[in-house]
Amino acid sequence: MQNDLFTVIYCKNDLEFNRIAIVVRKKLGKAHDRNRIKRWVRESYRTMKPELAKGYDIVVIPRKTLSEILGTIDYHTIKEGLKSLLKRIGT
Repeated sequence: MQNDLFTVIYCKNDLEFNRIAIVVRKKLGKAHDRNRIKRWVRESYRTMKPELAKGYDIVVIPRKTLSEILGTIDYHTIKEGLKSLLKRIGT
């Protein structure tokens, strides 16, 4: 699944909890930009964790368009972009 900001890959893992991985390529920007994206994605996932289906391995990959607009967006934009994708898991 993907939108303008992220690509999300998931599969069932036969566990009672989710595992998440965030893959940010070096082409996305300097280290502090990549770390900011990872922090925002982790925090977004943490806040919506109770609402999500359980038992999945989830890989979140930021898209190139995110690096182009990183200076003009905030945490809430990231959260809404990720939320729209993660809500579709398990449906």
